[in-house]
Amino acid sequence: MSSNYPELTFTDTEEFDSDRLNQAMQVLDQRLRSLEPFTPSWEAAVNELRTFGLARLNDAIVPTLERVHAACRDWVPDRRLQHFTDAGSGC
Repeated sequence: MSSNYPELTFTDTEEFDSDRLNQAMQVLDQRLRSLEPFTPSWEAAVNELRTFGLARLNDAIVPTLERVHAACRDWVPDRRLQHFTDAGSGC
């Protein structure tokens, strides 16, 4: 097994002393520290998902809602119900 970090490669004949293990842990620690700035922001991911989901819902619902409103404007069977459509409360 090849490695870009020979400090992390152990052999069967090698002794596991504290100096050798500390050296390997130091390499791992340095690699992990370099990745810390790249951790995703859960809040940003949730906000992006929410925005995308709301946009999709809006794209699906608005055309249907507009058709219903247009049908309501075109159809008022009884003048006693006229005040509902005039007030903007729907059909």
